[in-house]
Amino acid sequence: MYKHFFCLFYYRYSFLFMKFNRSIFLYFLFLVSCQDSTLRFYTFYYETEQIFEFKKNGKYIYKRAGHWGDCASQGNYLVRYDTIILLNDICGISKKYLLTKDKRLIDLEETWDFVLMTNKYQYPEYGGKQNNIKYPNVPTKTKTQEKDMDETLDLIFNTPEITKYIPENIVFRHYLYLNNKIKIGNKIIPFTSDSTIENTNTPHIKFKDINQNEDNIKIYFWIIKNKKKLLFYCESTKIKGKWAGKWEISNNHHSTEFLDIEISQNAKKKK
Repeated sequence: MYKHFFCLFYYRYSFLFMKFNRSIFLYFLFLVSCQDSTLRFYTFYYETEQIFEFKKNGKYIYKRAGHWGDCASQGNYLVRYDTIILLNDICGISKKYLLTKDKRLIDLEETWDFVLMTNKYQYPEYGGKQNNIKYPNVPTKTKTQEKDMDETLDLIFNTPEITKYIPENIVFRHYLYLNNKIKIGNKIIPFTSDSTIENTNTPHIKFKDINQNEDNIKIYFWIIKNKKKLLFYCESTKIKGKWAGKWEISNNHHSTEFLDIEISQNAKKKK
């Protein structure tokens, strides 16, 4: 009885504990011990349902069903401060998840979130959302992030398969905290405000989404000229200090040209 009362009290007023306790590790353990030794998180996005179960003994279970395909995995995890790290997996999911003060779990690679299940027999009505937790959606915290972004953007916009679509007098549209100096050829291309672009109908590159990880960067951007859009998608991976990846260029969702391009320091020399 007393344990149940304390668990209820802690669950409801956990934000007070968090204010004085920098490590969310203890908060995580309290929640686990108060919910039949299992902590469950749920999310639904892209027509795919996903569930995590974290057990007190360091084991986890992951289940997925829907558009991304059915898959189940189990293994071990550990907690470092505010991050849950999966030690093994067979479903190809992210390995690191941020545990937040408001009892959500955020995928640190894809930035989608999960909510805490308070009833193991009833799934919450929740559609996952992406969270702005990484550069350039928030200010950068390390020089390495800027360096990796500099190198990746420089190589993207100096690869012949990409530059052949870029018109002259192109500018970049401002995007959140992205402040890198991007060169196309020998020219630094300026970032320009939305209002200036709209008033002058200037050809421009507009970033749709940038998701930067330690060894993986995903970028969506449009090249826009005379109100016509061409959507580009890049998923590049850092391998032995160099970036390589698959590129997709599409006029719409149904007409796509796929390009496999090895991005290296020689890219600009091929132009």
